[in-house]
Amino acid sequence: MKKIIKFLISLLLVFSFTSCDNMKDEEKFMLKGNVENTQLIDINGLELKEMIELEESFVLVILLNGCSSCQFLKENIINPYINETKANIYGINTLQLDELERFDNKPTYKIAPTIVIYNSGKIVDTLSYDIKNDVFNKKEVFKAYLDKYCI
Repeated sequence: MKKIIKFLISLLLVFSFTSCDNMKDEEKFMLKGNVENTQLIDINGLELKEMIELEESFVLVILLNGCSSCQFLKENIINPYINETKANIYGINTLQLDELERFDNKPTYKIAPTIVIYNSGKIVDTLSYDIKNDVFNKKEVFKAYLDKYCI
């Protein structure tokens, strides 16, 4: 009986030290910033391709002109987050993205808005819009989502 209890305790300890986060702290990247940042930084396709080729780490938001969900995310979640943290978060329009030829780590999307996390030029996560997902509706949930990948 004691062996079973010791085994169960050992098993419990192993699971309690296992992290549920997607990334270990040493795999997270520093989200660059600028004291003058107050809003999403618009980039074009060539700038995006260069950032990927230079193996930069960054957050990209794919947006569609005239999209009310995109506008809400940008104005009520992302820009207030940037204004508070001064983080560099980049935005690209779907039209500019669609015009680019295919290349390694080019982001794809099914719906706008879509959030893409890049670490060292590689996509580590893509989150497509879902009205039920509070990442797109609440600034504190958006921040917690970024905290999984960024320092």
